[in-house]
Amino acid sequence: MKGKRLATVLGICVVLILAVLPFIVACGAPAPKEASPPAPKEASPPAPKVFKWRMAGFLPRGTPQEPAIIGLCEHVREASGERLDITYYAVNEIVPVMEMWEAVSKGVIEMAFSYGAYWPGKTLVAAHSCGLAYTKQDVRDFHVLLDVLGLEDVIREGYAEHNIHLVKVIPCLETVMQTKFPVTKVADLKGRVIRATGMIADMLTEAGASTVFFPGPEIYGALERGVAEGVVYGPLAPQYDQGFHEVCGYLLMPPLAVEADEFIVNMDAWNSLPDDLKEILTLACVEAGRHSSALYRHASQLALKDMVENWGTVVTYMPEEERAKMAACMVKVMDRYSAEDPLFAKATKIVKDYMKLIGLLD
Repeated sequence: MKGKRLATVLGICVVLILAVLPFIVACGAPAPKEASPPAPKEASPPAPKVFKWRMAGFLPRGTPQEPAIIGLCEHVREASGERLDITYYAVNEIVPVMEMWEAVSKGVIEMAFSYGAYWPGKTLVAAHSCGLAYTKQDVRDFHVLLDVLGLEDVIREGYAEHNIHLVKVIPCLETVMQTKFPVTKVADLKGRVIRATGMIADMLTEAGASTVFFPGPEIYGALERGVAEGVVYGPLAPQYDQGFHEVCGYLLMPPLAVEADEFIVNMDAWNSLPDDLKEILTLACVEAGRHSSALYRHASQLALKDMVENWGTVVTYMPEEERAKMAACMVKVMDRYSAEDPLFAKATKIVKDYMKLIGLLD
């Protein structure tokens, strides 16, 4: 009897276990995983903005400096990953040379390779960009004035008033004078007719000469006919290329001036550039200045050798005491213009103070 009862109890337990087991399994089983949504595709970065600029120049094709200017465009294009693409146009190829200032100011073109002596009529302080005669001993003095003493910032201030950003002044040349008569002292200039421009012309007038202006292509004929008896036209290399030594016989040394060219940009175009492109362009302008200086130096040395050996050019020298008289003439010109323009006066003070430091002015 007891055995039957035990069997019955065991049977009931088995039935209960079998009945409950599916629920236990269901409760213990992990919930089915929901399917993960597909990962969103990463958006492609936007294509970088490309700036295409035109740069007008003031020099003709084939000058010694041209490789440096073309090199600037190439360096900027490469360093920017082709985001800043500058095309160079030589003198009068895109705008007349004397219209470059207005073209840059108004945004007709974005940039110009320029020469400050052309623009005192726009802003008088531009004369300090090209450099003034007998105010420096060599190119290192120009760098001190621009980069250490703040002269470049003063010039930049004047340009900004015309919606132009002065990227860089690049000291790179020594301006010389060829004449049809020997010059060793200031008195030798009295009554002579010299082709010159800007404040060098003002200085020569102060020294007793008469000055006239002819554009580059007309200078040779003016010298040949005797309409001009001397010429100031930048460094020796381009004067040699123009053949002035064929009708002059004398070259005055040391050079009249350490001078510079410049790179200017429309202010709106400049402000549109991201900071890294501004830095790339600025550094490329500095390098173009260094390269230009080397190119002019080499070409001028080759020109001088040929002029002396094959054309009979006589090199004359103005002694230190006579150069001091020329410096005094230049200071008179600077003082006269300083009375007319406060910004020019500010730049002139920087120059005159440095002249005193290096012994060019008492």
